[in-house]
Formats: sequence, C-alpha cells, structure tokens
Amino acid sequence: MPKQPERIRLESGEELAEKYRLHGWDFIIAGDGSGTSWENSIGFGSILYCRSNGVRRRFFGGLSNGTSNVAEMMAVVLPLLYIESNVNFKHGIPNVYIISDSLYVVNTGNGEYALKTNRALWETVNHLRTRLNLNFVYEKRMLLPANVFGDQIGNTIRMDFQQFTYQLDTLYFVNPNEKNNDSK
Repeated sequence: MPKQPERIRLESGEELAEKYRLHGWDFIIAGDGSGTSWENSIGFGSILYCRSNGVRRRFFGGLSNGTSNVAEMMAVVLPLLYIESNVNFKHGIPNVYIISDSLYVVNTGNGEYALKTNRALWETVNHLRTRLNLNFVYEKRMLLPANVFGDQIGNTIRMDFQQFTYQLDTLYFVNPNEKNNDSK
C-alpha cells in the first residue's frame, strides 16, 4: 500500500488574508503545479477561498504533456474560469489574490516578466482581467499549506499520468519518437 501523505491543515481565507495583508479580497487562489518538459505529463492542484461564504473549493487535474510552467498556470487558470463562470458580478469587479511559489506566474502576472511562452494561457488570464481584479503574490515553496496540497496532488497526478502513458504505449505499440509511416 502506498504511503499516505501527512495530513495538512488548510488555513482559512481570513487567515491567509491577514498573513499576506490581502485587503479587500473576495477570492484567494493558492496551489502548485508539477511538471518537467513537453515530453512528460503534468499535474496541478489548487484551493479557491471564497470570502462571501467561507467555502474552500479544490481544483486539480493533469495533462498528458506540458511543462512545469504550464502546470503552474493550470493551478491558476482553472479556478479563475470557475470564478468567471459562477460569480454574480452585480456587486462590482471581484478582487482575486493568487498566491504562488512560481516566480514565472507571479512576475508575469504582475507584468514584470515579458510574455514569451504559454501565450494561450496568458491570453485567457488577460481576458479574465476585464472581469476580475487580479493580484499575484509570491510565497516560497512549501510554506503555505494550500501550495503543499497543490504540490502533493500535482506530483501524484503527474506520476499516475506517466504510468498510464506507459500502459497506453505498451497496449497500442506506440513509440512517440517514431514517425508515422502509414501516410503515402
């Protein structure tokens, strides 16, 4: 039986807001992504804290291929899409704080890094800026329990995807490095 991860106490949104001085917050997103290069799978996980009702909603997933930066972005984009699709905007534009251990996410999100990669994901984020007030906050790796959750679930999903990919390749005799010779 696989070793069970240590239980993590997730802080409340109010505790996070106080710790990071997130004034006027409506939502907080904290999470992490796990990946290496485009040849490998990725995993990600995040927690969305909703101030209006005190609910913490978790998001997680994986993709068959992607980089560590794509994984970090997915931990942010998925909850942002949820907010955009499920929030009543009649009270104004919500303030969303994104706490990440990824300097790539935080600095690109704050406009400090030039947009060079993952344009489709950043275009989604930039489109959502028209409906959400986005603020990116950096925190060192593994200091925030919600980021630890994201790291643990992201790594687990990434490893599961790698095993699944191996099974598919074996079952269907697929060699991803081999060219398709069927087209003549």
